[in-house]
Amino acid sequence: GTPFQDTQCRPCPRGFFSSSNSSTKPCQPHQDCEQQGKVTNVQGNQYHDTLCTSCRLGRSNSTQGPAVGDDDCEQAMIDFVAYQNIPIRKLKRLQQILEHSPRKQAPETRAAIQEKFRAFLIHLKEGNYEVTKELLDALRVAKLHSIEEKVRERFLLP
Repeated sequence: GTPFQDTQCRPCPRGFFSSSNSSTKPCQPHQDCEQQGKVTNVQGNQYHDTLCTSCRLGRSNSTQGPAVGDDDCEQAMIDFVAYQNIPIRKLKRLQQILEHSPRKQAPETRAAIQEKFRAFLIHLKEGNYEVTKELLDALRVAKLHSIEEKVRERFLLP
């Protein structure tokens, strides 16, 4: 800004993101997964970076079985589900099911809810919960069947 005009914030251009509304923190470029020898798990948008994984997504080797089990694949599943285009109401419901908490909560933006939901799932994983089973059960209870199916296909789950 100048002494005569406030700084004008604009959305980040395609290929860039900013996780905060700040005039001092410029938009950052999305990371390039291939450059790191990984694959893109979740495409970045103007609010979050591209999320990469070394988990072998959707590539079944009959000798290896399901992809989920190792830490990188569980993290990839968490990221994948957290950033699906789930309606805010259903996303809140999904978190309530997993937290076993009451339905009423303060209103928040989708991005804030997604970040909170992702952090919650990571916390579950770190607490050695069966995050895969818990998440699939919660998706079913929340009637998010298409996302449940996407997770089963992508991470080769029965």
